Amino acid sequence: PEPSATMEDLLNRLKKNATTDQINGITEAFEKVIHLDLKINETETELLANGEYKVTVNFTAKKWEMQTDGSEIEIPMMEKISVVAFSTHPKNFSTPTEIIYSENVLINSGEGSLSFIVNQKPRFVALDPWGTKPDANRRDNIFEMR
Repeated sequence: PEPSATMEDLLNRLKKNATTDQINGITEAFEKVIHLDLKINETETELLANGEYKVTVNFTAKKWEMQTDGSEIEIPMMEKISVVAFSTHPKNFSTPTEIIYSENVLINSGEGSLSFIVNQKPRFVALDPWGTKPDANRRDNIFEMR
């Protein structure tokens, strides 16, 4: 029979010329079971003198790793996560004009806060609205502005 490539061969090939960060990403994606727990706790909107809005998002972020015995342990998180402000609920999103703000930001474990300036008041703000990271409860990643 002809020799065949194994998953280990693939992973070694991917890691061969990768940076340390890329190797860590490959390891998490293919060799471990990792999920995040992102949650927007509250938001604040301030109307500025120039008519723009300052939006502040307070959140909690955790990262979990499944162990061989089925238990999970919290591990340090330092991930680029998309933060998006919408004029409509993300599930109803249909055109790019409904995105008021979008940025990938570095989020660390624990309680955090981030702010941004926009020219119209958003109706919703979301962390990872496109579901690019495993998260058991995606509903608390979206917050309706009041």
